[in-house]
Amino acid sequence: LLSPPPPPSSSLSLFLFFHSLSQTMAGHGGNVNYGGVGRVHDKILLAHVTLDTGPRSERFQQVVRRVLESGKVIDRPRMSVVDKDVGTLHYDYADGYLFVILTANTYPQRTAFKLLEEMRQEVNTLCGPQLPTAKENGLTSARRLIQQLCERYDDLSSVDKVTRVTQKVEEVKGVMNENITRVMQNTEALETLEDKSAELRNQSSTFQKQSTSLKRAMCQRNVKLTLIIVCVLILLLVIIIVPIVAKT
Repeated sequence: LLSPPPPPSSSLSLFLFFHSLSQTMAGHGGNVNYGGVGRVHDKILLAHVTLDTGPRSERFQQVVRRVLESGKVIDRPRMSVVDKDVGTLHYDYADGYLFVILTANTYPQRTAFKLLEEMRQEVNTLCGPQLPTAKENGLTSARRLIQQLCERYDDLSSVDKVTRVTQKVEEVKGVMNENITRVMQNTEALETLEDKSAELRNQSSTFQKQSTSLKRAMCQRNVKLTLIIVCVLILLLVIIIVPIVAKT
């Protein structure tokens, strides 16, 4: 029989984990920043992952431990708490274990508890027998699972129907606004064209009136000129004919 390959060294495992975590940070959207599971009776974190590497990340684990050690989660098994430093903490307590996430304050509560419910089911399925005896940060497989869930739920449009519909409505509104803007621009252009057409009609009417007046004035001038010529001709005839008649 072939013996199984030897497990990778701890340094290689650590390198692969942090490499995977760095790849996660590159695509992090800032909606889900932390996820973890803790055992309440001895107040230890069994697995947790931080997706936000910013200055607030040091506070995440402190806030979660404070909730885990408070002893109040049994009386209030499901709650959302807003913290000015870390965002909104959502937790779900069941069967002696606390499942917790930290999200942006604008993250929908319904989606946060949907994530916690899925986290609880998946962790129980994957690590159920190990939960009672696992040591601090001992559930490596649960940590990978929590990381994957947080990454998936970080993209709201892929897990929340309301957000997805809202985004589509916003897209439709954007298209409609563009169409309305184009219609308004076309309307303004049409109004401008109508104004120019009216102006041209007015100018045409004015030109027609002026041409009619000019034509009438020219006719009157021609009549006057004709009368003057006739009068001059008559006068010349009188001047020529009268002396002739007088001699005869």
